[in-house]
Amino acid sequence: MRKLLTIKRNLLVVLRGVFLRIYLQLLGCKAGGGLRCHQFPRFRTIPKGNITLGNNVTIGFGITFEIYRTGHLTIGSNVNLTQNIILSSNESITIGDNSLIGENVSIRDGNHETISGKLIRLQPLSIKPVFIGEDVWIGAGCRILEGARLANGVVLGANSVATHKTETEANGIYVGAPIRLAKNRASTSN
Repeated sequence: MRKLLTIKRNLLVVLRGVFLRIYLQLLGCKAGGGLRCHQFPRFRTIPKGNITLGNNVTIGFGITFEIYRTGHLTIGSNVNLTQNIILSSNESITIGDNSLIGENVSIRDGNHETISGKLIRLQPLSIKPVFIGEDVWIGAGCRILEGARLANGVVLGANSVATHKTETEANGIYVGAPIRLAKNRASTSN
């Protein structure tokens, strides 16, 4: 009985992926094969050819796409978006192949400016593209802010904050808010 339930659950994940792929393609977006979808994502704006998904992308529970008319989202192949993730793009968010995004993560390429004497809600956005390389693991609760660039192989520890001010090196393990290099993946052992 348990095996039957697992097969049913996996079949539903695959079928949701097929429906999501068709939906995106009907709106001019690109979605590769093998899309898996545990729960349909929320779209705060209707996609208009501005989302590209590679092959074998997994969409988890509570994923929100907020890709504005001027924004673009590109997700490489074999990427796993786990749970309660928001991807908000006014210009560009790129996530490289084979990356893992943990739960409760926010990735945004725009942020309100903070000029004194003007209401925050009326201020323009500071917008800078976000780039996440290949084989990157973003831990639970992280915030990736406008202009952040994460090199290939980077690991971000839980609740870390990456901004445009932090340079990252390939295979670095980063922690903190703002992030700082803790060690290199090459120096860790299993």
